[in-house]
Amino acid sequence: MDDKKLYKLDLSIAVEASSAKEAFDILVTDETLKHVRELIIQSKDNIKEMFEKEDNPAVIN
Repeated sequence: MDDKKLYKLDLSIAVEASSAKEAFDILVTDETLKHVRELIIQSKDNIKEMFEKEDNPAVIN
C-alpha cells in the first residue's frame, strides 16, 4: 500500500453581492468554477513547489 499524505489547498474567493443568496449563486456558476480551475492550473508550479517543501501535510493559503 502506498504511503499517502494529505495535501490541502485553502482558497479564498471574494464576490460582490447584495445578499448571501446572490453571493452563493455567483460562486456556483460554471463561469466562476471554470475561472477558479484556470487559476489553479496557472498556479500549478507554485502549488507543486509548496507541496514538495512540506514534510508534513501541506497547507497552502
